[in-house]
Amino acid sequence: MRAGTWRCSLAACSLIAAASCGQSGPSTPESGTIVAGVAAETVLELTLTSPASRLYAFRWTVDEPFQIVTSKPMTEVETCRSGDAFARFLNAVSTLRSRGAAPAITGTVEWARLHISDASGLPPVDALIGIPERISDPITIDINGQQFALDLDPAAVRLPALGCRGLGPS
Repeated sequence: MRAGTWRCSLAACSLIAAASCGQSGPSTPESGTIVAGVAAETVLELTLTSPASRLYAFRWTVDEPFQIVTSKPMTEVETCRSGDAFARFLNAVSTLRSRGAAPAITGTVEWARLHISDASGLPPVDALIGIPERISDPITIDINGQQFALDLDPAAVRLPALGCRGLGPS
């Protein structure tokens, strides 16, 4: 593994812990536990796809800015280079930390597939995250059917919805 690159998988860690304690399945990770992640500076490709929007960001080397492609249903495809807001979004989603059990959410949740590949050659991060309609509700993650809350900046996670206006250069 290259210096500065790391991965953590809740599914593997939980199953190992459960087996050693005699439990039959994974439990909710403690608040602050990293459940998936990669060093943001090593990311080469990121996708965030949901029924309402698509984001594809890529670069060929870690020294380049990201090229971004965004789209929503019935709109033009946008392309731009990454800006400071994209860096904020990337830093927010590259390390997914638990906030504990997922509380009941009263509004609508948009489920999005997050996929992050980096320069390490390790398998990519692939997660299903629930972005609630209300910004005050927690963002959730689903791993093997188990849902729990994530400690994510809710405003940063919503930046892709703005397209290049929200992610491109200022």
